[in-house]
Amino acid sequence: MRLVTLIIVCVLGCRAQTQEAAATFHTGTALVRVDVQVLNNGRPVSGLDASDFVLRDEGAERKPDFFGRESEPLEVMIVLDVSGSMGRMLKQMAEAARQALARLGQADRVGVAFFARRLTIAEDLTDDRVLVERVIRDAPLARDLGAGTSINEALLELTGWWRLKPPFAGRRAIVILTDNGGMHYQAPDEKVIAALSELNIVLNAIVPENAKPPGPAGKPGEDV
Repeated sequence: MRLVTLIIVCVLGCRAQTQEAAATFHTGTALVRVDVQVLNNGRPVSGLDASDFVLRDEGAERKPDFFGRESEPLEVMIVLDVSGSMGRMLKQMAEAARQALARLGQADRVGVAFFARRLTIAEDLTDDRVLVERVIRDAPLARDLGAGTSINEALLELTGWWRLKPPFAGRRAIVILTDNGGMHYQAPDEKVIAALSELNIVLNAIVPENAKPPGPAGKPGEDV
């Protein structure tokens, strides 16, 4: 998967202490990586440079310190909501998941997880696309994961599973397919965001047309 990478180096703080011998400076930097893919009617747009992008951090415009085009391997987990509320939509969402596989590169690895009240890893990360498609096709048969839709809890469990994996030099992503009908009193959004950020995992959601869209993060108990 070919992505554009923008990197910002932000100075977090600088303090000088005047002493008789010499001044001591304390500084810190944070390297923020932003991956961007630009499509036109589903096709990648080529020939872009830094001037074609506007980057903002909490409303303030930032100038990228580095801009480059690169292709790195991807580890992606496709996470399917198999709760009772999905009903007939589950087959449609499974088909959307299979279509997402077509966008992956040869060096990418993909796994599958199902969740309702609980989460299960249906297939570990693999480059066997035929196997993954078969697992996704069987998603409507997964009916032993309890009643309810524990979205945030599933994401936290998945990040814990990923944390035990060997170091990976490429990118990591989660594609979750759900009707967004869960409540998350025990796992607020902030906790999920922190866990994803720690492992540099990008979260993408695919929801049915009539489903409630994800709301703003930051309020425990609300849908993601």
